[in-house]
Amino acid sequence: MSVLLSSGKGQFMNKPNNSIPLRVNNITKRFYQGQKIIEAVKKVNLIVEKGDFIAIMGPSGSGKSTLLHLIAGLTNPDEGSIEVNGKDIFTMSDSQLTKFRRKHIGLVFQAYNLIPTLTAKDNISLPIILDSRLSNIEKQLLGLLKDLEIDHLQSQRPDTMSGGEQQRVAIARALITNPSIILADEPTGNLDSINGQRICKILRTLCDSQTRTIVMVTHEAQVAIWAKKIVIMKDGQLIDSINTSEIKDFDSLVDFYQSRLAGTASLQ
Repeated sequence: MSVLLSSGKGQFMNKPNNSIPLRVNNITKRFYQGQKIIEAVKKVNLIVEKGDFIAIMGPSGSGKSTLLHLIAGLTNPDEGSIEVNGKDIFTMSDSQLTKFRRKHIGLVFQAYNLIPTLTAKDNISLPIILDSRLSNIEKQLLGLLKDLEIDHLQSQRPDTMSGGEQQRVAIARALITNPSIILADEPTGNLDSINGQRICKILRTLCDSQTRTIVMVTHEAQVAIWAKKIVIMKDGQLIDSINTSEIKDFDSLVDFYQSRLAGTASLQ
């Protein structure tokens, strides 16, 4: 497992494109407040390889959610490019990108984003229905329901489910097309600690047992520690990273994170 990153000249961006689910190339995103220019993401480079589980960790306003939205093609960059499975997503038309995203990018949001009038089964199946690929879906669907322990919910609507159950339905929806990469934006943000840790465990299990590729953004150390690698973001830039296998306990991760944000010590 490896992640190559930088903010600047892209000195780590020399790997070939073969079988790389995600490549972020010198990406910059600016927002304008009157005459004031805010660089939310500044010349970020990132490579995520198959089977990686990366947590992008940073405080509010660090640019981590903006970066995730750029990777998903939900907002356009001012500079740079993003490749998913070797395809530059910003050279596509809107309709091409929508179809590509549906097939290759699984999205998990903090607010679940389930359609309230649809059952769990229909919410999960929606990407396949929209793509007119209904054949042989039943076996895959039942497998996801069982794996995520929501098979008893398949006929229920979201308003009858707990937050944790809704998020598991949302994860199943993200997986149904067998995407190249799963993007999770603060996936535990609306959950209590027990359900939040359960969602983290599910994501890590998907990575370990199915070689799923996951990029998650969070500001919580207890969530980030479930990833294989943590990338720290500050003021729109990626400033450091660490393999979670190098972290001896939760407190040492918190110390490392706070010291990097302050620009001081390294992990002890």
